[in-house]
Amino acid sequence: AEPRARALAYAVLGDEAEADAWLDRAIAESPDVPRTWELAVVLHEHWGRSTKRELRIAEVVRGGPFPARGPSDVLPTITWDIASFRGWPIDGLLLEADRVRPDPNFPWALEAVLP
Repeated sequence: AEPRARALAYAVLGDEAEADAWLDRAIAESPDVPRTWELAVVLHEHWGRSTKRELRIAEVVRGGPFPARGPSDVLPTITWDIASFRGWPIDGLLLEADRVRPDPNFPWALEAVLP
C-alpha cells in the first residue's frame, strides 16, 4: 500500500509512531497531493497537535480554503440505494428516518472495536 494508506492504517491501530513515520514518507513522496495534507491535518488534530502549518500548506495545495470539519446538521438531499448503486432524491418521506452517523466520524469511530 502507498504511504498515506499505511499511515492511516497504523493510526487506526493506535501506533502513533509508525503512523507518523508513514505520514512523513507520504509528505516526502507526494507533497503536491491534497489528500496527503488532508490526512496530515486529520491525524495531527486527532493526536492533539497543532495543525496550523498543515492547514496553511493544504490550502495552498488545494488552491482554496480547507473544508470545514466536524459533524454536520445539514440534511442530505439525496439517499443512496445500495442494491442498485444509484442515488435518489429525498422526497420528504425519509426526512424523519434515523441517520446512522458515527460520532466521532470514521475511522475514529472504529477504535473501540479494533484489536
